[in-house]
Order: sequence, then C-alpha cells, then structure tokens
Amino acid sequence: MRLFYPKHYIRKQIKSALLDNDKVDAEKVWTFLVGKKYEDNQSLLIKKVCRHDEIVPNNSTIWLEGHLDKTRYENNNSGEVIPDMSFGCLEQNPETKARVVSNGNWICTVEAKWGSDDRLKNSRRNQFAKLIESSLLLESKTPELPERVYVILLTPEYMTFPHDHFEVTYYQLYEKYKNNYKEIIPDLECKHKLKKYSQDFLNERIRKNLILNWATYEDLLGIDNLMETKIPDKYQTTRKSWKEVFIELKFEKLYQQIIR
Repeated sequence: MRLFYPKHYIRKQIKSALLDNDKVDAEKVWTFLVGKKYEDNQSLLIKKVCRHDEIVPNNSTIWLEGHLDKTRYENNNSGEVIPDMSFGCLEQNPETKARVVSNGNWICTVEAKWGSDDRLKNSRRNQFAKLIESSLLLESKTPELPERVYVILLTPEYMTFPHDHFEVTYYQLYEKYKNNYKEIIPDLECKHKLKKYSQDFLNERIRKNLILNWATYEDLLGIDNLMETKIPDKYQTTRKSWKEVFIELKFEKLYQQIIR
C-alpha cells in the first residue's frame, strides 16, 4: 500500500502552498493530508468514503492526481479529467505513467472542493459531471468495466448545507444528481462523440453502476470545524497556519521535511 503523486507534485503544489502560510485554504494540501493519513489504512478510508466494505486490492495505491483517459474525441486539454484522489482496483497505465486504468470490480474517484467554486454555475459539462463520465468509462485491463463506481465530493463540512449569504454551487448540483441520476445525462451532452462506447451505454452505466457520496475533511482527518461564516465575506478557515494544521494532525515532521 502506498501513496502515488506526479513528479514535482510536492515541490510545486504542496510546498508552494505551505510557504503561503496565511492561506490555509489549498484543497490540494488538505487532500494530500487525507492521503497521508490513510496510505497504510485504506480499508478505513474505503469505509468512510464509499460507505461499503469493499475488499482492498493487493498492492493498493492511493492516487493523487492520477489522470484518467479521455472519453471523447477532443483536440485540446478540455477533455482531460484529473481526480484529486482515486483508489480501488486501479493500476498505473504502463504506456502513460501519469494515467491509471482499472483492473477489478470497483473504483473510487474524488472531486475535492474547498471554496464555493462559482465555475459550477454552468452545469453543462461541469467538472463533476465529467469526472462521473470518465470514471464510469475508465479503460479496464479486464474484460468488464468496474461493477461499482464510487464518485465522491470532498469538502469542508460547512459546505454540505446551504447558506443564506451565498450560494454553494456544488451543493445544488450534488443534490440534483443524488436525487435523480437521470439529471446527470443532460449535463454530459457534448458535440464531441464518445471514443469507445455509445451514449446509451453510458446512460445505462449511470443508472446501474454509479454510486455518489459526499465526504468531509473533518470526518476523514478527525478534526473539528475547518470553516466558519465571515460577514460581509462568505466564509473563513478556522486554522491560522499550515504549521498549526500539521501539528494538530501529528505530521510536524512531515511539515519540516516538505518546507526545508
């Protein structure tokens, strides 16, 4: 069991965020901390996130930014999907080292959000919908695609309910999808055709194989109240520095290793 991340991930994304010590709001760092906490206890991560006792595969890896193959004929990077975290029956694609393929009967991909993310106001081909599509059609080394595909929204607990003073755009989106999976289908309409499968096949996968869940950083990291209301702004983080966060999580040595 291990944690995988792309080359230069620690230096370019984690270290740079830690050195910007006044902004304890980088979702990549919070997600990295989740990965570090569970790299040797993936069965507990699975139980908390998937809410099901899936079997941990041999040589299981938690992938941070493991790229998924494009599902459609698109000429630019707009079709590329990179989950913040993924795990389950996955392995590295030998042809493209940064990409993953499935190799068993279940996978889990995670879309992490810290702030309210106004980009999701345009729900057509939104980031979450594209993650759902790419996860359901992820290339497989076995004859069958994974039977169970968990797609998880990971946020602070504060973002799991609506607020009067601002709109949590992905709250409305998640509730729409969770209450009726058919609502996902119009948001996947695209002028670019699917590479390998038909739209009817994708729609059937949405109906039969997709499992949506919402997880929180507080629950996964075992800490309280990461975000609170700030008026006239929207919200603020309750921790004052990344060093404080790493000490609270008993990762002080890791913090020193990264920033040195």
